[in-house]
Amino acid sequence: MEKKELTPLSLIGGIVIAAILGMSYPFVVLKLGMGPDMSMVSAFLGAVFLNIAARKTRGQNKWQNNIIQTMSGSAAATAFMCVIMAAFSYLYSNWGKDVGFNPQWWQILVWLACSGSIGVLFIARFRKFFLDHPRMIFASGVASAVVIETLDQGEESTASESKESLLRTRALGVFGLAGALIALLRDGLSWLGEFTINKGFRVGIGFDSLSFGMGLLYPINVGISYILGALILWLGGDAVIQYGGMDVAKLGQYKAAMLWFMWPATAFMITASITSLLINFLKKREPAPVSIASGETNHSDEKDIPLSVTIGGTIVLAILLAIVQYVNFDVSPVKTIVAVAFQLVLILAGVWVLGETNTGPVSLMANGVQLLFGLIWRHDIKSNLIAAGMAGDGNSQAEQTIQTFKTGRILGSTPWAMTIAQLIGVIIGALSVAVMFPLLVHKYGIGGTGTLSAPTGLKLANVAVLINEGIGAFPRGALPASVVAVVLGIGFEILREIRVKGRAIFFWLPSAAALGFGLILPPSISMMMGAGAIFSYIWSKLWKESFDRYRTTVAAGLVVGEAVIAGLVLPVLAALGWI
Repeated sequence: MEKKELTPLSLIGGIVIAAILGMSYPFVVLKLGMGPDMSMVSAFLGAVFLNIAARKTRGQNKWQNNIIQTMSGSAAATAFMCVIMAAFSYLYSNWGKDVGFNPQWWQILVWLACSGSIGVLFIARFRKFFLDHPRMIFASGVASAVVIETLDQGEESTASESKESLLRTRALGVFGLAGALIALLRDGLSWLGEFTINKGFRVGIGFDSLSFGMGLLYPINVGISYILGALILWLGGDAVIQYGGMDVAKLGQYKAAMLWFMWPATAFMITASITSLLINFLKKREPAPVSIASGETNHSDEKDIPLSVTIGGTIVLAILLAIVQYVNFDVSPVKTIVAVAFQLVLILAGVWVLGETNTGPVSLMANGVQLLFGLIWRHDIKSNLIAAGMAGDGNSQAEQTIQTFKTGRILGSTPWAMTIAQLIGVIIGALSVAVMFPLLVHKYGIGGTGTLSAPTGLKLANVAVLINEGIGAFPRGALPASVVAVVLGIGFEILREIRVKGRAIFFWLPSAAALGFGLILPPSISMMMGAGAIFSYIWSKLWKESFDRYRTTVAAGLVVGEAVIAGLVLPVLAALGWI
């Protein structure tokens, strides 16, 4: 079968769907502070497009859809960076600080396109390292491949293949409808609520098919680590609030505790992931588990963009970014180069965390750059937030790129074609931010009496102001706790590598990435992901045949069903004023 990827049809479909998602995504992010993974939504919309526009080649469209999915997911990843624009808005509205950052649309376009493209080219050189590693799951990438393959079945399939395809299609449809219905009843009609255990700390079990579906793809230790982090946040939250002197009356219990825990959690995740990366770079690689390798095509002939293009492109983009930021934002080229160096290191850490937890620590990596940048240049809020924007954009793109590489490896796609599609998506996403952000601010407003709360933007602005005021402005005990977290992060990963007669004796240690996220995510989300992992483990032990056949399909259905409704349909209807 001839492989066709970068066809005119896949490029047209990718541009159209990327524009739709890129333009709608900023509303979701500014409203909630986070956005659902668009990989599966893109895969679903791509399948619909190709089933209409390329009916004659059904059964051979999966590679074209992978290009559409890559381009669309990339646009959404850059569109997420509207949060950095919101952070500058908060500087003025909350602190009365006008730092002189009022870029035109084309300046936003060039700025975000350069920093995002650095993330794409840089992570492309580490593709095999991450995809071959046994701890790297990239659950969304796996689920996206399931959606693409299930919705692209041709007439030439054998009887056994047709039967298997029918079973998977039915499972995908049933659980996709279930996820969509839950999202509609919960977010659209407010008919479904949450069984609340502790309202102040947002502890409860709700109707959250997206989190539960993601949990189905996690190993049991990752799921339990999420729950452990949630329990520490809940049970230790009051003590932290009191000791740290947090303003619980203004912030509420969960947010007050989270703003304390975010510092040790960030230090824990970054140091653990970097330590593990260094160890794994130096040691002989373990083979990927059979459960992972069996789902992938032979990838011995994979061809990446040449190393010279990656290195040369990254250098050229860094220089161009330095020029753009100096000319348009009055940021010293030295500061830009330092920020790029921080960005590249934290991209590797962020992708490692994503691989284990399927949750991209974009804002945490941006906070990490803010802290490192602030240690060198303390009294420069504008440059601090610009550096955070660069780090966030690069991390967001790198994380999205590696997820689509995972999808492409399962489907047998060509990495260089996917890299080109990813770079096109960066430009579409940057243009979406440049166009949509001022329109949304004008119509809805940000913060105060505005409709868009943009909590991630507020956190970035808060960190910039905090660092500007010095160490004394940090919550009491947060920095000593971060030092302890650094030691624990390094220790965890070293202990996990100790083996006696080939067996890891500290296998019971929690996942640093999942535990760190459990300390800052709403416990209701962490608990649902943990519940999904526990259910998946029990399912694998009691009904292994159905587990092997349906696990990824059920997970993909639950996630894509909710993501389409909650992440696309409802926000569009809300933007139109219909709900």
